[in-house]
Amino acid sequence: MFLCFPWRGTALFSAGYCRLARISHITGMHSILSILLGLALLAVVGVLITGVVIFARGGEADRRWSNRLMNLRVATQFLAVLLLLILMLAHRF
Repeated sequence: MFLCFPWRGTALFSAGYCRLARISHITGMHSILSILLGLALLAVVGVLITGVVIFARGGEADRRWSNRLMNLRVATQFLAVLLLLILMLAHRF
């Protein structure tokens, strides 16, 4: 963790050091958010494919699982869009 003390006049605590600390922190956050976004998108695809396969089979499994999988797909899509929004907002700063 980098500490930034802009009121100190030494070279170690200069404005460039503070900028480096922010960039390093944001880069780490971007990589974590990017990984989480990728995992959320994989979850959406997994739930979608599972729902299509169960729908194609039909029968009792279709009646039992179709609504649950649709709700799960909507929830994972919401999570993916939320992570994308957070990543875009973090990229602004």
